[in-house]
Amino acid sequence: MIIVQSFVALALVLGLVWLFYRLFMLLQAKLGLSGPERSIRVEERTSLGDKRQLLLVSVEGQRFLLGATSHQISLVSNLEQKPLAESEDEQSAIDEDAQADSMASAKIKPFRRILGEIAK
Repeated sequence: MIIVQSFVALALVLGLVWLFYRLFMLLQAKLGLSGPERSIRVEERTSLGDKRQLLLVSVEGQRFLLGATSHQISLVSNLEQKPLAESEDEQSAIDEDAQADSMASAKIKPFRRILGEIAK
């Protein structure tokens, strides 16, 4: 009888710990208290097969296109990140930057195609 009571008490305590953990995580997410924002973020990852990948990485407002294998990481291209518009006057300048970014993206597309052919 004592063994059954012990298991019930243990289950109750574990259930309460799990409940408080879930409530804490929910509250943390709602209040935005999930910790400091990371300064390095992988925005996109494309596998090229056989432990090779292409990574789009953001570091403190700058974007980099990296090539990674199991033995090394190489900088493929340094891309500019377009800033957020604070006024309508800045929007036109940002639109011009977006057009330049699309040109840079057009330069990367043939590179991706070549890497895809190499990966095959």
